[in-house]
Amino acid sequence: MGQCFLLRRIFDLLNYKSKTTDLHKQFFEVDCDQELFNDLGIHENDINVEKSILRGFPLEGSPEATTKLSSLPTECLTQIFQNVGTSGLFSCLLVCRAWCRKVVPILWSKPFDKLPKDCKYKLIRTYITSLSTEEKSFLNLQLKQYGFRIPNATISLFNYPIYLKELSYVELYQAVDSGIKYYRKSFIGRNTYKLTFLITKSLCKTFLTKNINDSSYHLQSFKIDKYYRQNDDIFPEIDLFSKAQRSLQEFNLSGARIGANFIIPNLFSFHCNSLISVQFKNVNFHKVNLHLIASCKKLEHLTIYHCTGITKSSLPSANNLLNGNSTYFYDYNGMRLKSLNIGCSPKCSQIPKIILESPLTETCQELCLDLITPEITNVTRRNCQNVTTLILRDHFIINDVTKESSLIYNLFHGLLLERLIIIISPRNSDYDELNVRAIDLPSCCWYLELRCGFAERQFYDLLLSKDCVAPISVLILEYLKLNIVHLMTVRDFAMMKGTLKYFEICGRKDFDKDELKVIKDLQNVYNVNVNFHEN
Repeated sequence: MGQCFLLRRIFDLLNYKSKTTDLHKQFFEVDCDQELFNDLGIHENDINVEKSILRGFPLEGSPEATTKLSSLPTECLTQIFQNVGTSGLFSCLLVCRAWCRKVVPILWSKPFDKLPKDCKYKLIRTYITSLSTEEKSFLNLQLKQYGFRIPNATISLFNYPIYLKELSYVELYQAVDSGIKYYRKSFIGRNTYKLTFLITKSLCKTFLTKNINDSSYHLQSFKIDKYYRQNDDIFPEIDLFSKAQRSLQEFNLSGARIGANFIIPNLFSFHCNSLISVQFKNVNFHKVNLHLIASCKKLEHLTIYHCTGITKSSLPSANNLLNGNSTYFYDYNGMRLKSLNIGCSPKCSQIPKIILESPLTETCQELCLDLITPEITNVTRRNCQNVTTLILRDHFIINDVTKESSLIYNLFHGLLLERLIIIISPRNSDYDELNVRAIDLPSCCWYLELRCGFAERQFYDLLLSKDCVAPISVLILEYLKLNIVHLMTVRDFAMMKGTLKYFEICGRKDFDKDELKVIKDLQNVYNVNVNFHEN
């Protein structure tokens, strides 16, 4: 009896182990030739419906298709569509064939912008249908080693990839990853980066190589805006990015602790004739040569934010040679930088000074700083004579406490300061500490924008003190605790100074009876244009 019980127990254990093994295989092993995005066949029916609708549209030029708007020039019609909301554009798609062809490029120029999480897989599914037969075959060849493939469905109604204007590599990567996990829910929590990388890389190649000969279809903005690890091989091929299209207008690189020495030389070499805006955030510039930035003749906006490894020799200077054996100098006269945004940690206070000492500042009209030291103040006064707009964003002041006020005064009065913008995040511990006095505002400052906190007395002293000589005609306020006392101060300023023409309140739309009375006085009695902007 005991032996039978023991045998039964052994059989139960073996059976349990077998079931556990099957479950283990079911979760961790991949069946051969699993299809990703395997509802493309269903989606193909939607495409056929779209095609039938498009065929049902009146032909362009026919009486049925003639409308007052259709008779407008193409440029005017496009301008109208660009100012219509997304929901309105979807309605415009169904008006006629001409409208449909003008609206589709607008809708698909920034498809990742504010894309809901549950729609990411649909976007990637549509892009996969837009891949050519050759691209799908090549991608399936690469996916085969992992036991996956994508279906070879019919090509989409439109060639959607050619309309893309703004590409964020990270947003594309995340959308593909979301799509893979949608079709294979058992992947949630597992490492699928190799599959995600292959599909992302294939789509990225499609975007970068689309219509190489037609610049109207080229990308305008390329962003790598999150941290990546080069060893994980999730980064796009640098050669492909640099040589496919040569008309990028905007490039953002964030979180590159390695790899910048490969990316940046290619960026400036191949896109020097088109770049208008460049942002570097949290990038390690160790052993990176930035001299070629001087060749970007169209560059207007440059951000270098919390980057490391910048040295005086890595930036352009008046004495930098084109190369070590050449007698030719860089032509800095062609560079016309308009705005420069510099951010750094107080531990790296030498970096802003190095940047401000370079020729990058010679033509700048707008300067953004987050650190103020005596050295930075002095070099700004000396090298930034064309700066008329100064932005202080979450700024630190490093100085002796007794001299802090004079440091701000020297900075403001050392420039021909016309526009002053102060931005402090509500999450910042210094949010309510506005360290600007009336005497600090120079007599040429006519624009004041305060996106920060300020106590009632601080604000009163700033505008209504006898030391205030600034002829402020534009005043913009964004303060979480803005109240009627602040509004009364603005009204008194308009009454006493007589210079205020425009007043904007950000972040609020509801006002009580007393506040509305003050606002109406500003409008009706003192002829101030009051605007409300809800964030």
